[in-house]
Amino acid sequence: MYSSILLNQFLNRLVNKVLGQHVTIFTLHRAVGEHGLTGTAPDLLRTFLESLIKAGVAFISIDDLIKRRSTLPTDQVFVCFTIDDGYADQVTELVPILLEYHVQPTLFIITSLVDTGILPWDARIAAAVKASTLETFALSDLGVPGGNQKPYTDKRLFRRQISEYAKKLQPQQREDFVQRCVTRLSSDADCQEQVNKGYKPTSWQALQALEKSGLNIGSHTHSHQPLSTLGESQIESEMTVAKGLIEKYFASPSKTICYPVGMAEDFDQRCQTIAQNLGYHGGVTAISGYTTVKTLNENPFTIPRFSFPTDMQNACRYVSWLEKLRPSNKID
Repeated sequence: MYSSILLNQFLNRLVNKVLGQHVTIFTLHRAVGEHGLTGTAPDLLRTFLESLIKAGVAFISIDDLIKRRSTLPTDQVFVCFTIDDGYADQVTELVPILLEYHVQPTLFIITSLVDTGILPWDARIAAAVKASTLETFALSDLGVPGGNQKPYTDKRLFRRQISEYAKKLQPQQREDFVQRCVTRLSSDADCQEQVNKGYKPTSWQALQALEKSGLNIGSHTHSHQPLSTLGESQIESEMTVAKGLIEKYFASPSKTICYPVGMAEDFDQRCQTIAQNLGYHGGVTAISGYTTVKTLNENPFTIPRFSFPTDMQNACRYVSWLEKLRPSNKID
């Protein structure tokens, strides 16, 4: 009942007319599975899409949103869907549902993941933590500065803490730290078993078939390094290599780039300038917030997105007229 109120077609369109377009852009990562991460349940996604259609919501791709931003009718509510990374479960469990409902989704792929099967640094940390048989986890055991506080018993919380630390390191330091996590938290064999179960990448062939069915493919850079920790030549290489591979395999790649990790501290003006010089029209982040004509005109390279929630009520809330009336136009 509450979800129906949040998606009320009349109220949503009325608020849009008063405030102007406030587009909700969702980002999905993994389907629910053995990876140990928060995932999206396919049934929830299907139910939510059906509710949006019933409420008269229209779907738009990220590229069309950027291109059409000044001409979008204010009497129509728009929602945009994106997916990050390029794992097999994403293209077998989530993408088909989005295509079934003509959502026009964009999948931003880590090209080294698809091309070589080598996991990015954060996935290797997640696999090591998931595979670990330890009952408690101490930051100090991994050499994290100031990590002498009470040991963690929650694997997810511990993983988030060490990933947050790792993303701020320089590339070689980050690689050394990741290897230390694998060595100290689990055996190489156990970690590899977890990788095989929960981190299988998709393939170029699978993605090419999905592009023909309506999936848009974009760049999440080559190896998913936090770009703010790289030098300018490294940033350009990350973007250029990924762009070259994507243009090699796909007929009409997205003109939008997706920054790795994507919080404000993970990319900077250098990244935006290089992306623009490479021909991109915009960039998406992991910063939460609505996308408006004003924000797109001010800077299409810092587009906010909402992480897709794990329950129906919050999913509806992110699209609702009620949240758009909040002064900050952000959701905590």
